[in-house]
Amino acid sequence: MVIYFKIKKNMKLKFKIITILSAFLLVSCFTTQSTSKQVKEQEFKEMMDSWVGSSKKELLMSWGSAESVTSDGDNGEIITFNVLKRAYLGELGYVTVNHKYMFYINPQKKVYHWNYSRNGRQGY
Repeated sequence: MVIYFKIKKNMKLKFKIITILSAFLLVSCFTTQSTSKQVKEQEFKEMMDSWVGSSKKELLMSWGSAESVTSDGDNGEIITFNVLKRAYLGELGYVTVNHKYMFYINPQKKVYHWNYSRNGRQGY
């Protein structure tokens, strides 16, 4: 009877330890994923912010030909670049995501603002 009680007590203790460790691992996975996303977003913002103050020429030399150039309504321009990325998701087929980068250029031909958007669509 004493041996049975000790075995049962040890099993309960092991179960508690395994449960606590599992919960800890699960929480750390979600935290790591969230932190990783925040780091990537911050790095992206810093990269885009680094273009503010650059010349229109520097922008075009680095990014290549623009998709469109329109007026910003204040004697400047909005230069737009579209980057398409495509992924194959097995049975779901292809997903194409359009990344739209817009750079606002002042009359002195310097970048003063940027905007980014994306939209995805399924299919070919």
